[in-house]
Amino acid sequence: NLKFDLNLVYKYGVNKITPFMDTMILAWIIDPDKKVGLDALSKRYLDHEMLSFKEVVKKGENLSSVELERASFYACEDSYITLKLYEKLIEKLWDDVKWDYENIEMPFINLLIDMENEGIKVDIDYLEKLQIKLTEKLKTLTKEIYALAGSEFNIKSPKQLSHILFEVLKLPAKKKTKTGYSTDEKVLNSLKNAHPIMPKLLEYRKLDKLLSTYVIPLKEYAKKNKDHKIYTNFLQTGTATGRLSSKNPNLQNIPTSTEINIRNAFVTDKLFASLDYSQIELRLLAHFSEDENLINAFLNDKDIHLETAEKIFGKNAKEYRSIAKSINFDAPSS
Repeated sequence: NLKFDLNLVYKYGVNKITPFMDTMILAWIIDPDKKVGLDALSKRYLDHEMLSFKEVVKKGENLSSVELERASFYACEDSYITLKLYEKLIEKLWDDVKWDYENIEMPFINLLIDMENEGIKVDIDYLEKLQIKLTEKLKTLTKEIYALAGSEFNIKSPKQLSHILFEVLKLPAKKKTKTGYSTDEKVLNSLKNAHPIMPKLLEYRKLDKLLSTYVIPLKEYAKKNKDHKIYTNFLQTGTATGRLSSKNPNLQNIPTSTEINIRNAFVTDKLFASLDYSQIELRLLAHFSEDENLINAFLNDKDIHLETAEKIFGKNAKEYRSIAKSINFDAPSS
């Protein structure tokens, strides 16, 4: 996890370097579906059980409270195992990804460090207005739900909600758990036309999640910084597909609801640029399959999904475009 260490030493004035090797990223490129933590890699490739941080440092303490000999062993084992993993894994780095690893993944570490240190500014006033708006909507929904239920209850309690839905209102129960009948999202959606209370409950859950998972936490994160910036941690090895992920906080799954637009809370005095590949999977499919129809459709900037629909269903197949789209995007993964 070289990004962590480089980010630290750069703060002490060390000039930027292009990393030579990161065994975590190396392990991820070789096998992106498996864990890439040092302990897991040591066990998998070296059959060695490492001394864990929890075994060395007591809860609430840090390395400064550990006796020197034990702290030294812990630190040296990290370094030694990393070297041994490098010797083992470098043999598995096959030629067709070696260029990508050296020219994309390694320099990318510094770019991620820059992105993390730049952070992103949040409009706290905007989030506070959203919080007020959501809170009022939830109060209104709560009154409506109580009226339809015939009594007050804790809407967030699965047990109490189950009692109201399946014992008081006598709705058909779908799935039983150890504690009673399930009230998960799938169950509620399956009952959305069974009673006027159901759409209200679904709306309540959606708005409550927006408030408690995004609006309030993002506002609190931003308040901790004098510039109202949020600093996330980007994970280069977070997915098997090669996409980035982020944590503390996760900024890559912010909902796109138009009515409660949380994304508008992110602001900049520079520029937001939105870039996306255009049907990259299908373009790759056209290239590798050398299919004339696909290639010609892309070269002539045609509607690839309509083209597919016409090839399958004949001319004037606009009504089948959505079916053709499903077929197109299923094809590369088949």
